[in-house]
Amino acid sequence: MQPTTDSISTGLAFQTRDGRAYTLRRVTPADVGRLAEFLSRLSQKTRWLRFMTPRPFSPELVRAEVARIVAGGAGSYVALIVTESHDGEAAAAVAELACDHDSATGEIAVVVRDDAQRKGIGGLLMRQLVQIAQELGLTHLHGDMLAENYPMRRLLRSLGLPSTTTIHSGEMHVIIGIPQREEMLSHAQPPRMARVVA
Repeated sequence: MQPTTDSISTGLAFQTRDGRAYTLRRVTPADVGRLAEFLSRLSQKTRWLRFMTPRPFSPELVRAEVARIVAGGAGSYVALIVTESHDGEAAAAVAELACDHDSATGEIAVVVRDDAQRKGIGGLLMRQLVQIAQELGLTHLHGDMLAENYPMRRLLRSLGLPSTTTIHSGEMHVIIGIPQREEMLSHAQPPRMARVVA
């Protein structure tokens, strides 16, 4: 199951309201160093909200996480990276979609570097994951997050898609319904981008 979205293979260039230029594309093996720096630069709060663990990333953990992202970047797993044109193509965000075995569902995860948050990048990544899920024929996406992760909860609501949530011991499990590919997300919030160019 390979996504056919042209923008993933060729790169999707966009600019945020503050005039910063970024590119969204698939992760490649050439991103090993870029991903390692990205993970190392995440604040303790962002690490906590994304990985639900307070422990710092040791060099060994960083290498293992980068290897997981890069090695899984094929078949039923999709890893996306947002790089910034103004800073030597440093990574600003990473999104993942892993298709569940023998199922029409997939697990998602998104993390945006602290200084790139609140610019619409997370929303753009989520919409891209939904589009990929449609192309793969998935009917649902799911993910786990901390109940205190209010930015991600707002982002998911902004998609305007049907969803169910369950909370247990401070952790929230979210299941998102994916519309058929022909359906338009007309009720979803528009991306907060000044300009998007494929």
